[in-house]
Amino acid sequence: KETEETRKLFALKQKLWDTIAEWQEATKQWYYDEFSKLDVEDTNKKVQEYFKNVYSLAKSLNNDPVVTRLKEMIGEWRDRMPTILELGNPALRPRHWEKIFKEIKMAYVS
Repeated sequence: KETEETRKLFALKQKLWDTIAEWQEATKQWYYDEFSKLDVEDTNKKVQEYFKNVYSLAKSLNNDPVVTRLKEMIGEWRDRMPTILELGNPALRPRHWEKIFKEIKMAYVS
């Protein structure tokens, strides 16, 4: 019985660390790729999937600080997604971007 419980715990921890590695790779790509080439709908879908996975892990690995931190990181992205979706709207034209950049007091370079 102990062996089975240990196997289950190991599998959960393995899933956690795999999820962290995948999350880090995904966010690195999202941060460094050109925003105009980012598929914001796909990004949103992936963020929601990661959040669902980490929520499941949080239930199984109750009070695990690593799960808690990962959940926070994914939650931050989840909170940003409405803005990212709006900025990724293909209907935005250079004149819209000029206004956006003017609001944030940055130079717009097309």
